[in-house]
Amino acid sequence: MTTSNKPSTTSKDSITSNPKVAIIVPFYNVEKYLQDCLESCIHQSYSNI
Repeated sequence: MTTSNKPSTTSKDSITSNPKVAIIVPFYNVEKYLQDCLESCIHQSYSNI
């Protein structure tokens, strides 16, 4: 096994292609709230979703 003390680098492209957050929205018989829920998820300030 080889180890390294070099700091790892992360490119912007790899960050945007591998989001750190996933949104899971379970719903059942609440269709009238689904559009509001999805719009709320889309309009969050965290951009890596």
